[in-house]
Amino acid sequence: APPGIEVYRMIDGGASWAKTYEDVLGEFYYSFCYFFGQIRLAPDDPERIYLLGVPLMTSADGGRHFSGINDPDVHVDHHAWWINPQYPQHILNGNDGGLDVSYDGGQSWLKLDRQPVAQSYAVAVDMAEPYNVYTGLQDNGTLKASSKADPDDIDAWQMVNGGDGMQIQVDPRDAKVFYSGYQFGFYRRQGSANDGQVRPRPGLLDPALRFNWQTPILLSSHNPDILYMGANRLFRSMDQGVSWSAISPDLSRSSERGDVPFATITSIAESSLKFGLLWAGTDDGQIHVSSDGGSSWQSRNKGLPSDLWVSRVVTSSAVEDRAYLALSGYRDDDMRPYLYRSDDLGKHWRSIARGLPAEPINVVREDPVNPDLLYVGTDRGVYASIDGGDSWLALGHDLPKVPVHDLVVHPRDRELVA
Repeated sequence: APPGIEVYRMIDGGASWAKTYEDVLGEFYYSFCYFFGQIRLAPDDPERIYLLGVPLMTSADGGRHFSGINDPDVHVDHHAWWINPQYPQHILNGNDGGLDVSYDGGQSWLKLDRQPVAQSYAVAVDMAEPYNVYTGLQDNGTLKASSKADPDDIDAWQMVNGGDGMQIQVDPRDAKVFYSGYQFGFYRRQGSANDGQVRPRPGLLDPALRFNWQTPILLSSHNPDILYMGANRLFRSMDQGVSWSAISPDLSRSSERGDVPFATITSIAESSLKFGLLWAGTDDGQIHVSSDGGSSWQSRNKGLPSDLWVSRVVTSSAVEDRAYLALSGYRDDDMRPYLYRSDDLGKHWRSIARGLPAEPINVVREDPVNPDLLYVGTDRGVYASIDGGDSWLALGHDLPKVPVHDLVVHPRDRELVA
């Protein structure tokens, strides 16, 4: 059964608690129990309770009975709530779709539209002229807009896929053909004569696969018909995702934890200089390299801190054996920047984080023309180095201090997209 909640009321000044509702309130978290499960009280009525979950629920009798106060135009997943103390019928509701306001205690809602508050997981570009920018948004689908569109024109963005928008890969030969998807590895090939789902499946006798919330996918720079996707194993398709072959064993430590899939691949990279030179990093801190297309893999964890999330591994477009690695300790409240470079296929790693602020690093990129020019995206913006990581400076006078989860340098137009 879907996970529900129980509501308790404190009595005797906290000496004891009493359950307010006879049964479990089901259909509140659906299949997940995330941070939006909250309870709020009306400032003028101790019997009026609001529950914030996937839906909205309220009680007028201290929790003995609950009813929904949902509106089809109000986004699900509610996690911020403000009640006007002077006029408690006036409520602000923050959810995965933005901000809504009610003037009648939640019986009806007005969406405060046109707010630039979406969370971007990933960005991509195509080779059209002018080129298009794609982004996967948290619980708001995958969007696409022309790079020449007015940046203040929200309507310039076109939704091309739903759900939680994740990574996007665009065929460089044909901008109409791209791959996008939603959480846990459910990707689709779109814009071709052979549209459909692209997702590896385990063999008949193999254990179930584990896919990260933001499953990594990658088109080969050597042949755009070749597609890579990471689960707990790395998979490769030679035919645009129609069929798949596992090209690695389980690259994680296989120590699942939490209520979502863990011990999964979070980042994959392919060398543009040598076909078959592949890298993979996992959420439990494992980093591996293969020089033979996945026939064999070598662990490259020596000299690195353990158990950190591999937020990004990328290869150099100038030096075959060079790679960059960004790690994140965010889940353990470790906000230090972890950024490394190797010039020998990961046998030795050198920290290049000196000069970066105490902010988790989400992405690193090497400039495709100048290998000494590096970019990183952190939880508070973008930084650049012009000396291969020996020193760093903040980029973007007009760029807000917000989390930057992805960066792309357009290979033709030489523009940086964050």
